[in-house]
This record gives sequence, C-alpha cells and structure tokens, in this order.
Amino acid sequence: HPHEQPIMNCYELFLNIRKQIERRRKGLFPVQPKPPQGFKDYLMNRCAYVLAGNATSRLSVPMISPPQSLQDQMKDLFTEQEKERYRLRMQHVIEKEKLVLSVEQEILRVHGRAARALANQALPFSVCTILKDEEVY
Repeated sequence: HPHEQPIMNCYELFLNIRKQIERRRKGLFPVQPKPPQGFKDYLMNRCAYVLAGNATSRLSVPMISPPQSLQDQMKDLFTEQEKERYRLRMQHVIEKEKLVLSVEQEILRVHGRAARALANQALPFSVCTILKDEEVY
C-alpha cells in the first residue's frame, strides 16, 4: 500500500521522537514580556506585605488603647477584646494581601502568555518544559 509507514524498530522510533523534541527545543527562546501598567507599584515588587516575624510590617495595623474614661475592669475587658480585634484585623490584612498577590501573579502570567503568543511560541522557555521533554520516551 502507498500509505503504509516504513517499519521502524523501537530504537529508530525513540531517535525520531528525540529529534522532534530537539527541533522543537531549538525553536524555543526566552521571551521578555512587557511589564504591566503600574508594575513598580505592585505589592510583590514593593514587598510591603505583612510577614510573620517581621515586627515593622505589622505597624500598618494599629492596636487601639482603651479610653481613659473607662473603669479598671472595663479597661481590662477592652484590652482583652482589643487583642482579639487586632488579631482579626491582622488576619484580614493578610488574607487581602494574599488575594492581591494572587491577582498580580495571574496578571504577570497572562502578560507572559501574551508575549509568547506574539512571538509565536506555544511553550515557555523554562526548566519545566525541558524536564517534561526529558520524560518523553
């Protein structure tokens, strides 16, 4: 039959696959995406987020002292409740910053994909791409 493939042994098949991968890899090159608008102000760039163990980063969340007009028992209760309110405010800031960082990361990923699409490159030029290619048998 004219549409029959030539019979190859497993070694020739393996070499053919490796040659295809090598050709595809030669087409890969680093693509530098343009930074998104306002990138210098990104939280991940400024590193202004609240970190565990970094006391100066916690200064953005104030701890309110009890009013002077309260009696001693009420001051103690206020202080106790304020510790819990502070913990909740801190948790709120941390969760908000996690979301902001996730959004920034996603924006950068989209910009990277767009730059690769403009360069007509489906796969990123990365260690992961090369390692994935090494797993093809």
